[in-house]
Amino acid sequence: MERVFLIGYMGSGKSKTAESLAKQLGFSVVDLDRIIKSKW
Repeated sequence: MERVFLIGYMGSGKSKTAESLAKQLGFSVVDLDRIIKSKW
């Protein structure tokens, strides 16, 4: 497994789930919401 994508509604817990899952799997997290917000 190389990548995991989480999709869902705002406020559904994607970022928290991603952080927890990444820690367990030894993955890094790319949060597109944060990237998009930083561009504005």
